[in-house]
Amino acid sequence: MKHRRGHLFWPLVVVTSAGNALVVYAIWQLFDTWKLPNAFSVVELMLLGFLVMPWSAKMPSGASWRPGIPLMMMGIFLVQPAFVVLIPIAGVVLVTIRAKSRWWKYFETIAHVALGLAAGAYTYTFVYRLLGDHGINRTIALLPALLVHLVVNRFISVMIIANRENRPILQQVTFTISELHWGYINAYLLIVLASMVSTATIPYAILVIAILQAGVFLAVSHYSRLEKLQRSIWLDGLTNLENRTAWEQHSVGSIIVQAGMHLYMIDVNNFKDINDKYGHLLGDAVLREIARIIRALLPVDARAFRIGGDEFVVLIPTPYGEDFIDRVREQLSESNNAFVQLDKPITISIGQAIAHIDGKYMHEIFDVADQRMYEEKRKTRYTETGLDFGIPASILSLILAVESKDPYTAGHNLRVAYYALQLATQMGLDEHTRKSIFRSGLVHDVGKIAVPDAILNKQTTLTVSEYEIVKRHPVTGFEMCNKLGFTKEELQVILYHHERFNGSGYPAGLKGDGIPTVACIVAVADVYDALSSARSYRKAWSHNEAMEYLRQHMHTLFDPVCVEEWISLNEAVEQKETFLTWVKGTTFADTFSEVKMVVDI
Repeated sequence: MKHRRGHLFWPLVVVTSAGNALVVYAIWQLFDTWKLPNAFSVVELMLLGFLVMPWSAKMPSGASWRPGIPLMMMGIFLVQPAFVVLIPIAGVVLVTIRAKSRWWKYFETIAHVALGLAAGAYTYTFVYRLLGDHGINRTIALLPALLVHLVVNRFISVMIIANRENRPILQQVTFTISELHWGYINAYLLIVLASMVSTATIPYAILVIAILQAGVFLAVSHYSRLEKLQRSIWLDGLTNLENRTAWEQHSVGSIIVQAGMHLYMIDVNNFKDINDKYGHLLGDAVLREIARIIRALLPVDARAFRIGGDEFVVLIPTPYGEDFIDRVREQLSESNNAFVQLDKPITISIGQAIAHIDGKYMHEIFDVADQRMYEEKRKTRYTETGLDFGIPASILSLILAVESKDPYTAGHNLRVAYYALQLATQMGLDEHTRKSIFRSGLVHDVGKIAVPDAILNKQTTLTVSEYEIVKRHPVTGFEMCNKLGFTKEELQVILYHHERFNGSGYPAGLKGDGIPTVACIVAVADVYDALSSARSYRKAWSHNEAMEYLRQHMHTLFDPVCVEEWISLNEAVEQKETFLTWVKGTTFADTFSEVKMVVDI
């Protein structure tokens, strides 16, 4: 998997270069002078550090605490500053080898440890010379040195983890401060005690402190396990994916998203149907299987969350995500063989967004992915609905082709059909008429397939000739559907949904009672949706603005009875909201429970 540079790549290059320059200088000095003060203690520290260095306790934020580092810190007051950076090299190399890290990680880790020790050693030397060589001054000088070491070491750790996890550096600082524990304090106290020991007994003190550090490590490891147990509250008990709480914590923290990261919104189609028809046990089995598929396909640096009943979010911060959608669908298709009791295969809708293409911030790419998931869900719902109502697949394909030509009208036909059905129900029309209105609403704009894309997507006012081309689409749609078994009422909707109450509409210029009621109903639904949806040349009107437009033009453009009933219907609940609920999971049986339609296909 290709390594991607994080947002702190170049600062870390500088830090790594500086730390390794100190190591090179120390080696040069060693070979130049062939003198190493306190050589026995230095070798002892190197050997014990080499043995203890692999031990580590992982902190929740991703940082590690190693008992070998505080042990090596005794070199701050035992070794000349130039040579203290040599003490951790063997242990650091061993740890990096065991981690099977990339080549550059050796230099980064050496620099991380070396800079902390060097900063502490130079601080100690400066303060000790300032205080003078007598009494307790060695211990006093060690206190600011240890503080400097802690700050430098932890800040470099902050940079490394923030770069790796793509976190803001201030957030990682907060995490790191919150994870400072008594393990650090105890280790530093042991070093302070060692500084009080006479020079002759220092080798023994080092050994005793190493043993004590092992005990501290066991305590910190226990603490770390408790932290991991607490983190289990962030896991979803059903799917074993991270839960909504974890997603909210991550999405709030990860403000700026790593460029190229893929975010996927996944939603199970018709999941409510599965629960209602087959019970929640089978529904739970479906969710577990989808979660299993997601986990099986994720690279190690990806994350998956269950954020709702049947909604999942997947984050893949690598180019691996390119074929993720196809692989999930392929695996789900194979898994459908295990759910023989279902009358329809399990399907999912997926929306994808890519960081720094669809947005820079987490909430931006989440919204884009959610919108695209919803759009796919709508297309699935549209096709299933149309087929259920006996509309030829060829016509449905043409409608989707029309909507793909103009992304601003995506979902328009399904919304118009839904709104028109609700209005027809409100007006108390019979079952047959309501069915005709819904069917014709689904295909009312099919004639736009003959309108050039340049006209459909034009952002300025249409010319007279262009408008004449647009005005032909009802006739074109009528001619297409007239050959495919649509009823008289359905054909009336397709042909006359642009007629206006005062006779100013097209194509026939019908007025008043001369316009079929079914066409008047769809006209109200059509205009409401057009106004309340965004277009390439304007923003969407609010619900209240669209309703006021209809109210102002009743008796002139629209049938007053239809408008009054539409206003009454929306006073109870906005139909835009009920439509969203319906598309996201309400069954057709629920939608037509009062209608009790029998669809003759």
